[in-house]
Amino acid sequence: GGAWPVSGTALEGGGLVDSVNGQTGAVTLTAADVGADPAGSAASAQSAAATDAAAKVTAHTTAADPHGDRAYANTTFLPKAGGTVTGNLDVTGNLTTSGVPLPLLPGGRRPQWRNITGSGFPGGQFQTGHGWTTDAPSSNLNNTAAFVRGTQCASFTTSGTGTAANLKRFGMPAFSLTDQAVRIIFRVSDASKVKFVNLFIGSNNLAPNFKWQLWQVSGASQLGQSGEWITLTAGWSSVNATGGGGGYSISSTGVPNTTSGFTDIQLQVIDKNTGPVTVDVQAIEPIDGTSTTFPQGVVSVTFDDSYQSVYDLARPAMDKYGFPGTQYTIVENLNTPSYLTTAELKQMQDFSGWEVGLHAYGSTVHNGRYTTLTTAQVDADMRKGKAWILGNGFTGDGVAYPGGEFATTTDGGTVDGVAAKYFSSGRTILFQTGFCTETFPPAMPHRLRAVSSISSLMSGAENPTNMIAAGGLLDKCRNNGGWLILAFHKIVSGTPTVSTECSAADFAAIMDAIAAKGLQVLPVSDVMRYYS
Repeated sequence: GGAWPVSGTALEGGGLVDSVNGQTGAVTLTAADVGADPAGSAASAQSAAATDAAAKVTAHTTAADPHGDRAYANTTFLPKAGGTVTGNLDVTGNLTTSGVPLPLLPGGRRPQWRNITGSGFPGGQFQTGHGWTTDAPSSNLNNTAAFVRGTQCASFTTSGTGTAANLKRFGMPAFSLTDQAVRIIFRVSDASKVKFVNLFIGSNNLAPNFKWQLWQVSGASQLGQSGEWITLTAGWSSVNATGGGGGYSISSTGVPNTTSGFTDIQLQVIDKNTGPVTVDVQAIEPIDGTSTTFPQGVVSVTFDDSYQSVYDLARPAMDKYGFPGTQYTIVENLNTPSYLTTAELKQMQDFSGWEVGLHAYGSTVHNGRYTTLTTAQVDADMRKGKAWILGNGFTGDGVAYPGGEFATTTDGGTVDGVAAKYFSSGRTILFQTGFCTETFPPAMPHRLRAVSSISSLMSGAENPTNMIAAGGLLDKCRNNGGWLILAFHKIVSGTPTVSTECSAADFAAIMDAIAAKGLQVLPVSDVMRYYS
């Protein structure tokens, strides 16, 4: 009534040794018995199936995304290198760079603003009805097309022939600038053509007057770039001349004979006789001076490049008085001959109160300057430097630009703009006669003015003998309430041979004079943290 179920093992010759219901025997099968395919239809079907299978295997193995998992991964996971995250990124654990958890944020407070205060002069924001005038050959004193505050600013253009152009207001009710500074917000159309920017404050049509020389710097470390709004502050520790027929004077120790009773103020721009310069002025206004926070001034003693002589020669002279310093470090130079070790820096921080900041991470970067790099390259160096600072237990929060250069990068970014991402301050080497001390808070925290090349080879205010003499930089800072930032490089036991070297004897004499004058000494970041 049905087929006999057979199972077993094939034998040579086509037989089977089978086991069916407990029975075992040999069976001989013919072609008909095993289902021969005399018409070849089965073989044809088998060949077609094999061809189809091969084609499907090939199609599968060569397909870009046969299961759709690649498309899913591309929209779900970041690639091993690179990639962009859109939207929020939730992370379990820490994102790290150079072994340090992100984010790398500035650690200190960044004082950037101080409100208009005191009984100073009115009407310095150049809005409608401001009352200021100019003797420039062309001007628009109600310029509604250029402003960063309110709805207008005052603009004037120099002659281009080296003649002074002035923005002024005379005959105001008498005002006082005691314990105050003047804040100026302005921009110039072509910085390369600016020779001087001067500020005059006085009475009787500026007869007499006090004078501040605000701008006499060129190149990559100038105060501002073409078309860039900048803010400058001028305090009494930076006043450098008197004029207008007498009545005002500066004592032998740098103190003006009066800081009140003024009626006149004037901003003066002189070009280099290479073409006209347009100046847009947004504000000239009184603010509290440094003396409101540091009545007797404050000094920051800083060092660039991480020379071993800082530990061997400068540190003992400062430890004598308990003065903490700021060391701006080239990270790759550390732990090599003639340079500081990480352990020495740690000792200076932990036992003498020093700040350890960044000068550059890479030695090649330092020697080539940030201004020769792209914005991304500057960012990478500063990010690695910040990671090194944090990863080694240092608390410094500032950078000193190599060569003092903080201007544009090769692709149009700004060095100080990158610095603001990682540090609370950026120190330059901006220095000129009459405008060498900072105010507190500083107008531009990432363009801190400092006195560099302090050496007996120099003949100006940066010469150690002139610095400590009556009326020198220390007196001006002490007697008028300023922030004096000193930038040293290498300290040598003998006689200096280049302007970046200061003898150990001269350095010790400067520290002795600071102590004798009762000046407070604080690292740069500690000064910044005093803001309230």
